[in-house]
Amino acid sequence: MKKNSFVILMFMVLNMITIFAEGTFITTNYRDRNMDVQIEILDDGDVKLSWSAVPEAVSYKIYSGDTPNPDNFELFIELDSSHLFHQFTPDSEREFYHMTYTYNTGGGTVTDIDGNVYQTLIIGNQEWMIENLKVTHYRNGDPIPYVTDNWFELTTGAYSYYHHDSTNIEIYGMLYNWYAVDDARGLAPEGWHVPTDEEIIELEMYLGMEESVANSTGWRGTNEGSKLAGGYDLWNSSNLIDDPEFGSSGFNLLPGGYHADEWTYYLGYHGTFWSSIEVTSSYAWTRRLEYTRKDVRRHDYDKNFGFSVRCVKDME
Repeated sequence: MKKNSFVILMFMVLNMITIFAEGTFITTNYRDRNMDVQIEILDDGDVKLSWSAVPEAVSYKIYSGDTPNPDNFELFIELDSSHLFHQFTPDSEREFYHMTYTYNTGGGTVTDIDGNVYQTLIIGNQEWMIENLKVTHYRNGDPIPYVTDNWFELTTGAYSYYHHDSTNIEIYGMLYNWYAVDDARGLAPEGWHVPTDEEIIELEMYLGMEESVANSTGWRGTNEGSKLAGGYDLWNSSNLIDDPEFGSSGFNLLPGGYHADEWTYYLGYHGTFWSSIEVTSSYAWTRRLEYTRKDVRRHDYDKNFGFSVRCVKDME
């Protein structure tokens, strides 16, 4: 069953006080990220919340409620210090909290030829789109064919979207075959490109994957998949979203499923995106996350599959 509440990454009880951590969400140039918080109930009944100062934090936000339902939480206070005292609510058996800090993403936005605007984020030395591509024209203005069936017979670029339901586009973007990725007319916006396999390895290593592991194939790493993922409520419940560092990179990879021949599969279960590098004349490198795993799969897939596309900014 999918979770339909805010992200709950940390749950602890101390003297009848519970802490909930809120999930990451996108704003224009700032993001809120979960953080740990310590709780102390003082002799006079006051509650002391404290946390380690985060150098890049613009502000800290604490939310509270009288029930454990995060949907009912309200902003309790926004402040720039690293501790807070307040009086415990006398008419409540338990009081509930969750906490984030706000930081500047260092990114911005990029616009494709169709006018779609994408949020971007600097991760290490790279600037990434943190949304799936949804363009329907190549960079020169030529249309990309919309194809619904017989994908395994194609040798030219095509796109589709999950279940051919246009309401899925805004969240999950389009699904492209690799021939669209490789088309010389350009799939990415001006100044951007579909990442090479090496650029994705650089991202994975920045998130903690060892170099020898990153250069291997199959499922690799520890919890880098959880770090890359986003959209907590969109994933089926399992190991991926249960990791404490779920969503921590801000990359926000979603479980957009894939297109195979005549239909689409596994929305909510799989999230896969193309690299620009082919392995053979029929296969190219991809990265896949699955809801039951915390790691990342580096695998060569048939170029006729339809997968999501992320873009990275050209190096100056």
